[in-house]
Amino acid sequence: MVSLGISRELLDQAKAGSPEALNLLYERCAGRLLAFIRLRLGRDLRSRLESRDILQATLLKSLDHVSELKAEETRSVMAWLARIAENEIRDCADFHHRQRRDAARETALEDDAPLPALTRSASHA
Repeated sequence: MVSLGISRELLDQAKAGSPEALNLLYERCAGRLLAFIRLRLGRDLRSRLESRDILQATLLKSLDHVSELKAEETRSVMAWLARIAENEIRDCADFHHRQRRDAARETALEDDAPLPALTRSASHA
């Protein structure tokens, strides 16, 4: 396994909220995490989503919980980030699956179709 160059000291500083340590930690993990995200997205989702958007969402979510990280070994940081990325990918896949399913159920309304009563009363208010 290739080292990410994350020391225990860097990890402790990042968990304590040091902006410099957090930036360095994320810089060291971003390339590998982006490759992981691209691999996990698959062709279908890659056609709809940008890998870098998933990376950004992953890092933002991890930022909210970095103090809770229980990494005894520095390599578990990457596993923790990968788990957050997988959850983000799953959420996006679920969203796009719902969108596709809902779009298939849509029916076009004719221009001269009468408006439902609630809509009609709201438009006259």
